[in-house]
Formats: sequence, structure tokens, C-alpha cells
Amino acid sequence: MFPPFLARAARRWVWPLLAGWGYFLAAVAGLVLTRQTEGIATIWPASGVLLAALLLADRRDAWRFVATAVVASMAANMMWYGGIGTSLGFSVANSIDALMAATIFAGRRREQVSFLIPRRLRIFCLAATIGAVVSAGVATMASPDGSATFFLSWACTDLLGMLIVTPMIVIAAELMRDRHRSRPRPAQVAEAIVLLSGIGGAAALVFFQTTYPLLYLPFVGVLFVVFRLGAFGAAASVLIVTLVSSLATAANHGPLAMLPGGPVFGILFLQIYLLLMFAAALPTASLLGWRDRLIRQLAEKNEMLELAERTAHVGHWRLDIRSGDMFCSDEIFAIYGREKVERPSTDIAIRAYHIDDRAFVLAQIKASVTTTSPFDFRARIIRASGEIRHVISKGWATLGADGRTSGIFGTMQDITDQVTAELALDEARSAAERMAWDATRMAETDYLTGVFSRRKILQILDQSIDSASLGGGALTVVTFDIDHFKRVNDEHGHAAGDRVLQRVASAVASSIRPQDFVGRVGGEEFIIVLPGASIDVAEAVGERVRSVVFHGAEGPLIVTISLGVAAWEPASTAEQLLGRADAALYDAKHAGRNMLRVAA
Repeated sequence: MFPPFLARAARRWVWPLLAGWGYFLAAVAGLVLTRQTEGIATIWPASGVLLAALLLADRRDAWRFVATAVVASMAANMMWYGGIGTSLGFSVANSIDALMAATIFAGRRREQVSFLIPRRLRIFCLAATIGAVVSAGVATMASPDGSATFFLSWACTDLLGMLIVTPMIVIAAELMRDRHRSRPRPAQVAEAIVLLSGIGGAAALVFFQTTYPLLYLPFVGVLFVVFRLGAFGAAASVLIVTLVSSLATAANHGPLAMLPGGPVFGILFLQIYLLLMFAAALPTASLLGWRDRLIRQLAEKNEMLELAERTAHVGHWRLDIRSGDMFCSDEIFAIYGREKVERPSTDIAIRAYHIDDRAFVLAQIKASVTTTSPFDFRARIIRASGEIRHVISKGWATLGADGRTSGIFGTMQDITDQVTAELALDEARSAAERMAWDATRMAETDYLTGVFSRRKILQILDQSIDSASLGGGALTVVTFDIDHFKRVNDEHGHAAGDRVLQRVASAVASSIRPQDFVGRVGGEEFIIVLPGASIDVAEAVGERVRSVVFHGAEGPLIVTISLGVAAWEPASTAEQLLGRADAALYDAKHAGRNMLRVAA
């Protein structure tokens, strides 16, 4: 058996050693990714591991985590660079970032480590940025070929490591700590697995192909996951996109490989892309979490208010009408924000009400004195400091021995916190509704051309087929794409290609009937859905669209389109209808392009 002091020391070193091992593996992974990208990494996850360890650990053990991280960093850098001086300089830089960020974020009083409080999230981002900049400065001085590019790359890489990796580890640790108190249901676990797997699949689809620039897809998916899974979903989905995009970019795959400027520019573009995704995901989750907290607080306050109305003492006052004497409890003075005095004055009490409420309050009290009926009103009180307090006043007149009103007894309750919470809840609800509307619009609209997205236009086609099946009406579709669009991109650049897509989409949208729908299904391919249109009408619409696109060309770019028209036949599916239209489109292309063909 070990002596007690050795056993205690061993327990104090378990987590630092595990964190050091995790730091080493993360550092090696980050260095391996630099092999294919001219020595530049997209993200340095080791800094995120160390920062998470420092935030979760006892402050007294911080030096143990830093020590193991320095040793792990030295080992990784020696394996990679070999030089002791450079490795030591890089190891110091790799440790000072997380240590400085943890010191700034936690503060002297060791404030709560939470990413669900917007203010704390802002402080975390600022702390990580400062740590990354300082670390980059140290590393630049230690590097034999330090430059402005090296400084910027190091700072961005370090910052991404802390912003993306740290929240994931901290939130996962919080979930593990609270798993017995709030164990997730199997359905919630299954939903999280499906959604995060979808994020991984979407990221792979985007970054392991170079045909279509679909960088918007992960953004849409991440925002949806944020709404469904909250902060955990935000951190996990951004981390998944980061890992997939980093691997793909390191292997020279994905749309970033098409960018000019080589790997350095591609990595910088990817880092900005990931920073924007983080800025969209975690702050949104923080705001949603804060909104939920406000909702819970409001519910708790309402419950406590009901209990207080039954059991607790509320500020009370009594006015003797005949003598003019007035008594107020201590709570009344607290509500008014005034020091307790021997003889409170009715004039002071009335003048304390907001000028817009003063006449109403006097009318309520006079009516109670005259009719002996109870009064119940809400009003605003302005304290001597200028602060406005919202109150509820209730009371009734008391009768003397002669049957006349002798006095007034009343109670007053300060409801300022309740009013503030209601306003905050309304603001949070409005913000959530705006974000939900924006997410829906993003999902239904093609981001480049402004016409319907692929998912939306296919949904419209399915609905149109259902309507035609039930009502026996006609339905036709027109599929078209831009002739020689690849040549436009190759000879004039993708920016010119984007402008062509926008111009064609605008021309088509202005040429179809009001009841028709147009959507972009990918690249330069479009679909027009014409409910209630016969094949002749569809052919006329298609010819008008073709003519407008051809004759509306401006400048040296002469753009034409080829179109295929097909009419829906009873019992046929959307896939069959589109297949026939595509076949007619191919006939138009084989016949020389810039023409329309009708499916047989």
C-alpha cells in the first residue's frame, strides 16, 4: 500500500495526466493535418483541450494541467520539428493561449463557466481571441521564419481550436455531471444521433466534391440542429463540420480546392467560414437558452407570487380621513425607495405616482371614499432616484361608528420584476419567431438566384400532382438548363457564372404566368411547374422564356437555354414526369441547343 500522501498526490495527478495525453493526441492530429497544406493547419484542437481542462478543474490544480500540456507539446513538436529551441518556443505559445483565456474568462472570483449566458459567451470569445493573439506573437518570435502570414495563420488556427473544441468538452462534461438528475430520453438520444449524422453527411457531401459550391448546406443544417438540440447541438455540429472540412481540405478535396491562391488561401477561407458558422450557431443557442431560462423564471415567479399572496406579508398602509394621519409599513417605504419617517404624508405618496397615472389613482381612491367600494389598480411610482417601479394597489374604505367612511386601508405590491420579465419574454419570443421565419425562408429559397430551392420546387410539384389527381386538371412541367454553362465558368470565372444564373432566373421569373412556379434544382438546371396548363400553353410559356433569355443577353456573354416540356399523365409519379421532361431536354440539346422539345 502507498502512504496516504502518495495516494492523495496520485489522485491529484490523474486528470492532469489524462488531459496531457489528450493534448498530445490532439497536437499530433493537428500537425498531421498540416502535412498536406504547406505546414498550415485549419484548427489547433490541443488549445481547446487545455482550455476546457483549465475551466473544469480546480484553480489550485491549474499548474498541473499546464505542466502536462507543456510536456505533451514538447513531445509533439520535437517529433515534428526536431529543434529544441523552436519546440520550446512553440510549446510555451501553445500553453499561454489557454492559460490566458481561462484567466480572463473565469475571473478572480471564478465565475460560472457557462455558454448559455450571452454575456459570458461574449467574454469567452474575447478571452479566446486575446489568448490566440498573444500565443501567435510568442510563436512568431520563436519561429525561424516568422512573418505576418505565420502570425495570422497561428492566431486563426489557435482561436478556432479554443472556440470550437472547448465548448464541446465543457458542455459534454456538464451533461455527464447532470446525467442522473436529467437523463435524456431514448427518443432524444436517437434524434441527436440522426441529426448529427446528417450534419456529418452534409459536410461530407459539400467538402468531398468539387462540382457544386454547396457551402450553404452545413449552415442550414447547423441552424436546424441548434433549434432542436440547443447548445450541445451547436457545439457538436460545428465540431463535426470542422473535422470533415479539415480532412477534406487537407486531402485537396472540396469546393475550397477550386479557389485560386493555393492551400494557404483555401485554409484561410475555411477558417473564416468556420468562424462565421460558430458565430451563427453558439450565440443563437445561447439566446435560445437564455429565452428558455426567462420563461422558466417567469413561471417560477408566478408560482411564488401566488404563494406570497396567500401566506406572506405585503406592504400595507392606513389613512385616517378625519385626522389625516397615515401609517405605512416598512415594505411601503422600501417600495417608494425612501427612508422611514415618523409621519408619512399623503401628499408625498400621491406625488410619487407617475404624472400620467396620478389623476387615475386619485379618482380610484375618491370613488372608494364616496361609495365605500373596494379599489384595485396598477400604476407606476417614481422613486426619488428617478427609478420607475410598477405596483398593484388594493384596498377598501372602513366605516366609523356613525356609518360614515372613517379611513382607507390598502396594500401595495411591487411587480416591477414581473413586468420586466414579461417584456423580456416578449422580446425573446419575437426574436425566436424572426429566426424561425428566416430559417424557413433560407430552406425554401435558393440562396443565389432567389427562386425556389430544389426541396421546395419538388414539394410544389408533388402538391400539384396531388391536386391534378383529385381534380382531374392538367399539369405540365418545363425543365431547362443553360447551354455551355461550364464554358462560361471556365472562360469568365465563377462570379460571371453566378451573374448569368441570377440573370436567367430573373428573366424566367418575369416571363412565366402568375400561377406558375420556378425553382433551381442544382447548378444551371431549373424546373418550371405549370398547374392547370395544357401542353400547348406550356410550350408557349417555354418559348417565351427561351426568347426572353436569348434576346435579353447583355454584353459579350450570349446565353441560351435548352428546354424540355412534358405533360403529366394520370397515375404517373413526379420522377416519371421529370424523366420525360429531361429526355425532351436532351433531345433539344442534341438538336443544336437554344430550342424547346416536347416529350412524346
